[in-house]
Amino acid sequence: MCVMCRQVSWIRRRDWHILTSGVFTYTNDERFQVVHSEGGEDWSLQIKYVQKRDNGTYECQLFPNMWYLLRNAKDIRRYSTSH
Repeated sequence: MCVMCRQVSWIRRRDWHILTSGVFTYTNDERFQVVHSEGGEDWSLQIKYVQKRDNGTYECQLFPNMWYLLRNAKDIRRYSTSH
């Protein structure tokens, strides 16, 4: 759970691509987006129409705490910092 975080970023470990930072998305693949309610504690990475090539590890970086949460992405469609 990210209570006091100022910045949340999601990174794909396979190629170290920064997918999202805050509410901004940094990939041309429109299937990826961050889901966050203003004032809420959850920052979820949503991948629409999950494909086999999406399998792998995605890293959530929380700043300024520098706390890392690694999630394995097999058949999961949403990843959340609160679970």
